[in-house]
Amino acid sequence: MIGAPPDVDRAGGPLPRRIAWASLAALALVPLVIAACLSPVPEGHGTHTQLGLGACDYLLATGHRCPGCGVTTAFADMIRARPLDALRANALGVLLFLGDAALVPAALVAGVRALRAADALRILRRTHASELLALAFGAWIAAWAAGWHR
Repeated sequence: MIGAPPDVDRAGGPLPRRIAWASLAALALVPLVIAACLSPVPEGHGTHTQLGLGACDYLLATGHRCPGCGVTTAFADMIRARPLDALRANALGVLLFLGDAALVPAALVAGVRALRAADALRILRRTHASELLALAFGAWIAAWAAGWHR
């Protein structure tokens, strides 16, 4: 734009970006706060029932844990710095927790720097997030095959 300040672009400049990043940080903080309010159950799954949610339908129907069973328990264990218990609950939950916990300060830094979303995505691509999620899903498959699913 001719005559526009150098920090103004089609996205509206740094203030809207800062607000968006602060909102993302606040949203990422919500599951961490909820996890801190829950007590992880020793069975490794079922902590979510403390939120008023029902038991896992897949578990009830098959007797086997689904890929999501234990994620809430893993979050509750991780917020208490008990990574081994969290891994036993759900390896995918551990990686989701780590990603969520890392997102809070990352979004705050991006907000301070007023990064555009495209720049942030380029940085995210370099973190190999998709490969970490594939590894976590593979860990769930291995745990299921090894009989840790009950």
